[in-house]
Amino acid sequence: MVGSLLTLLTPPTSISPRFRIRPSTPPESEKGCRTRLQLQHRFIPRYVISTRVRTGRSVRGIRLPPSVTFEERRELERIIVKGLLNLKEELKGDYYPLHGSKSYEPKPGGMTREQEEDMRENHFLFQEPDSTLLLSSGMGRHWPDARGIFHNDEKNFLVWVNEEDHMRIISMEKGADIKRIFKRFCVAVNGVQDVLKSEGYDFMHNDHLGFILTCPSNLGTGLRASAMMKVPLLSARPDFKDLCKKLGLQARGGSGVDSASVGGIYDISNEDRIGKSEVQLVNIMVEGCAKLVQLEQALENGDKIDDLLP
Repeated sequence: MVGSLLTLLTPPTSISPRFRIRPSTPPESEKGCRTRLQLQHRFIPRYVISTRVRTGRSVRGIRLPPSVTFEERRELERIIVKGLLNLKEELKGDYYPLHGSKSYEPKPGGMTREQEEDMRENHFLFQEPDSTLLLSSGMGRHWPDARGIFHNDEKNFLVWVNEEDHMRIISMEKGADIKRIFKRFCVAVNGVQDVLKSEGYDFMHNDHLGFILTCPSNLGTGLRASAMMKVPLLSARPDFKDLCKKLGLQARGGSGVDSASVGGIYDISNEDRIGKSEVQLVNIMVEGCAKLVQLEQALENGDKIDDLLP
C-alpha cells in the first residue's frame, strides 16, 4: 500500500518550490519535547488567545478512509480506543462514539444527541461531511458507525477517531504555554503508539514521505502548531498573509480555512508539514508568531516597521 502511494505522490511533492524530499524523523521523545523547544521567544498573553498542536495518524495494515471497509473501521476504533483508555494522569479520559453508532459495546448507540451538539458548539467535535470533495472520496460511508471522540477530563487533549484520518490527535488550551501543550501532545502520541505495537500494529510511516495520511498536504509529520492571535493593526495591511508566508506561517480566519477574520483575530500556524521534525515546525511557529507580535507592538507605538520586516 505505502509503496503504491510513494509512486503516486513523489511527483507532486517533488515539484513544490518549498520542499526537497528527505528522510522524515520519528516523533520527538518526551524529553526532547521539554528541552529542545526554543523558548527565548515567549508569547505575550494579550496577543495570544489560545494555542494548539495537532496531527493525524494512520494505522499500518488498514486501508485509508476512502477505501476502508465497514469491518476495518470497527477494528480501527477498537485498537485506537484501547490505546487511548490506557493513557494515565492528565491524559486519562473516556471515549464517546457519535450518536447512533452501534460499534462500541460500552456505549451502545453512542453519546446522546445533546452531548454531541454541545461538543460541536464548543468546537471539540468534527462535523458530518457534507462537501462534494469529502463525500465523493467515501468519507461519509456508514456514518456515524465507528466514529467518535476521546477527551481527557480537562478537555485539553482530544482524539478524533475515523474522521478524515484514522485518528486526529489534538493538544490545546487557552493561553500561550506551547511547551506544556507540546509535551502533552508528545506523551499522547507515544502512548498510543506503544499500545498499537502491543496489538501487532503501528503508525503508517515511510522513510521517504514520513507519516502517511489521507490528504497529501499532511504528509511528513502531519503536524500543525497554531496560535489564535489578535493582531488588528498588522493584519490590516494588504501584505499580511504574504508576510506570514515569508515567516513560514499560514494565516487563516478564526473559524478555519477560507473563513474571514473578525476583529483582527487570525489562526496562525506553520505552513509546512514535511521535510522537518515536529520540534522544528513548532519552533518555526513560535519564532514567527513572536515576530508578528513585535511588528504589532511597533505599529501600536506609531513606529514604521519597514526595517523590521523579514
